Amino acid sequence: MKREVGIDLIKVIAVFFVPSVHFFMNTYYYSTPLINSELLFLQTYLRWLFLICVPLFMMVTGYVMSQKKLKKNYYKGLINVIGVYLFYSLLSIVMRITYFKEDLSVIEWLYKILSFEANGYGWYVNMYLGLFLLIPFINIIFNNLKSENEKKALIITLIVLTGLPGLLNSIPLYFQGSKILYFPNWWINIYPLTYYFIGCYFKEYQPKIKKYKAISLCALIILIETILTFYFAQGGIFVEATGYYSSLTVMGTAIFFFLAIYDIKIKNLVLNKIFIMIGGMTLDIYLASYIFDRMVYPYALRYFENQALIIIYFVPVVASILVLSIISGIFRKKIVGFLYKLLKNKRLIRLKWT
Repeated sequence: MKREVGIDLIKVIAVFFVPSVHFFMNTYYYSTPLINSELLFLQTYLRWLFLICVPLFMMVTGYVMSQKKLKKNYYKGLINVIGVYLFYSLLSIVMRITYFKEDLSVIEWLYKILSFEANGYGWYVNMYLGLFLLIPFINIIFNNLKSENEKKALIITLIVLTGLPGLLNSIPLYFQGSKILYFPNWWINIYPLTYYFIGCYFKEYQPKIKKYKAISLCALIILIETILTFYFAQGGIFVEATGYYSSLTVMGTAIFFFLAIYDIKIKNLVLNKIFIMIGGMTLDIYLASYIFDRMVYPYALRYFENQALIIIYFVPVVASILVLSIISGIFRKKIVGFLYKLLKNKRLIRLKWT
């Protein structure tokens, strides 16, 4: 199967968005009053843009995994995911013990690994492992629907179950002190399936939209989210006025962003190789960024004067974390490659002597 560079490009952008959205979590953004400031407005706008990182990953998963079937070899894919998670969990523990002097017992550290807390961004692995186990079965559901309309009906149903409550229940509308807007939200936490099935649909039907229209719609949705955030904050701190990953507006932004990029063709062989390389170690970069977030920000914050001016430091701080995370991913792959060759050579030596 020919590799689609546009999908690798989405993965690269998504993994770059991860430390970008965490920039706001690791600075004073969420505790700073959203007053009439152009820089704070820009930060809020960028925050909503970068938030689509996880939805993009979930749609890419649906796009590339939509034809996976229930076979023994399929479950070998878990080995790599678990191996990457354990590697960065152990690195995180070493960092937390030596750098931050956290004093926990072996049993407590083991529990943190098992509960996906050793690495602060391990929640995504927790989610992905379950999704990975379900994929052969949910593919049966999607691929056995008879028509495009039936598949659209499935996706629309999931959007109603997850996207609508994700948006409507977040809007802080009150009357005489009581919240007045509510939509049934029992199934909201299955939003990864919504994104997964959207990715499956894109893979099968390859929908097209003019790129300038897709980008314009992304920009418009984010602008609306930003304006609503400032409106409901009323000069106070950040209000998640339009929801989080499951929100209809976040879904819309992620969908149009995906459609603008997924079918891009890149003729430059060097760029292709770079995107493929980085696209192949997004989980490394994602998990490694936790380690470097914790190490870089304590130093960076010493030089911040106020949140409105922090955006000036955004590029060097995020770029340094990305570069260090990429180097970490390359380093882990080199170690795995070395160990694989070592074990392979030992096996060959044994075979010669038997």
